[in-house]
Amino acid sequence: MIEKQIQNARRPYESMNTDVNHLMERVQQRVGGKDVKSNDHRNHLRRVFRGLSLTFAGTVMILAVIIVSGFVSPAMASVLKELPYFGSIFQNDVSTYVKDIGLNKASEQGMSAQIGQSASDKGITLEIQELIYDGDRLSIGYLQHSENHFTVFESPMDDIEFTIDDKPYNDSISGNGPQPLDSRNGIGLIHLEPLKQKLPDEFVLTIEVGTVGGIKGNWDFSIPVKKTVTGIKTVTPMISSSNGETSMLLKQISFKPGVMNMEYEFRRAASKAGDPMYDVIAITDTGEVLKQFGGKGNGYVEGDTHIQYWSGHFDEPKVMPKSITLLPHLAGEIPVYGKRVPMKYEPSTDHPFIIPQGELGSLLVTKVERLEEVTLIHYRKEGNDPLQQTELIVEDTESKYHFTPWEGITIIPQEEIKTKLVDAKTKSYIAELPAQTLDQSLIFITHEYKQPLFLKELELVIPIQ
Repeated sequence: MIEKQIQNARRPYESMNTDVNHLMERVQQRVGGKDVKSNDHRNHLRRVFRGLSLTFAGTVMILAVIIVSGFVSPAMASVLKELPYFGSIFQNDVSTYVKDIGLNKASEQGMSAQIGQSASDKGITLEIQELIYDGDRLSIGYLQHSENHFTVFESPMDDIEFTIDDKPYNDSISGNGPQPLDSRNGIGLIHLEPLKQKLPDEFVLTIEVGTVGGIKGNWDFSIPVKKTVTGIKTVTPMISSSNGETSMLLKQISFKPGVMNMEYEFRRAASKAGDPMYDVIAITDTGEVLKQFGGKGNGYVEGDTHIQYWSGHFDEPKVMPKSITLLPHLAGEIPVYGKRVPMKYEPSTDHPFIIPQGELGSLLVTKVERLEEVTLIHYRKEGNDPLQQTELIVEDTESKYHFTPWEGITIIPQEEIKTKLVDAKTKSYIAELPAQTLDQSLIFITHEYKQPLFLKELELVIPIQ
């Protein structure tokens, strides 16, 4: 079965000539991580900027990165009682930009530590509500309250410093938020994901925040941190492959609640440092393609070698696999974003409505159910790189949301569309969106793609059990 999956993934591209020089350098920036050059990275770690990620099939807009902290405050306790949302931030449904599947599952299993430290200054209160620490990533859920008007665009945090047991933290930081709950309150996440600086299982984290929304103040915190996640299965195969010019080394695979983490590294000549970065498709022995939804990385030159390190966050396999096959490739360009495709007829399984996506393939809509409270759109992906293909995007023809990521196109935001995988083998999905009436014409939004280039000699088969 896995051999057939691999053949299907590679077949459309084996007869095509791909000019690698025209492939975009795909620097993966997602909620939870970004690929950074190590020299530039160290110079900017102490100033954490806003980074709310809006991801539409590879279009990533970093708008906000935030941190939170504090000492216990009775004022914050009274504020929390009035919030429209109160519960685990890791389990919230306020926005898909905040929700993290792995953190959500770990929290549901009771693996979050309740902190409840808060600090107030200049009419702004910050609280670290909870954290999850698995030994690799420390994730902090926070609340933010302002006595004056609060908006996500007016409240960046800056002048922030972190220390681990009184030693400066000089490594990767990422996050998203604050997502507004109302005009005064917001929630968000912050992640410490070290690339080189290994964190101990237990330590004291100090956070000093000097500016919020351009207002100078002091929000200083000291937080005891212990490892909270249990039941982690780790495999360290240290298996490598090479095509003569480039080598790939799979260092470690970890299975955690709701997520699979995979650490690997590519090495090539220093002269190739400016060439496109590699992506990896992971397929289990049962044929399940594991979607990558984030990660952290580093690219640097050491002597005459360019080293690309990546630690990716993938979907948790539905069944623990016996093996995982890795397909390294160079992702194709996306020359056209935000193309309108009106649905001209009611689709069916025998007569699907086709949403073309260039050389990569198509989305095939096979059924539209207009129910009283929701509209369900059944579709499948026809192509052999489903991880790069966009999920279903629908135009906001009624102008209810006023969200316009591309010029002249207003779409229904992704947090209003719930997409469920129905069948991994047939790449079938159901998208649930707000109710659409019969007289509302559906208009889909898509992108056009160039074909990727698969690197057959670098493929790896990793035994798990």
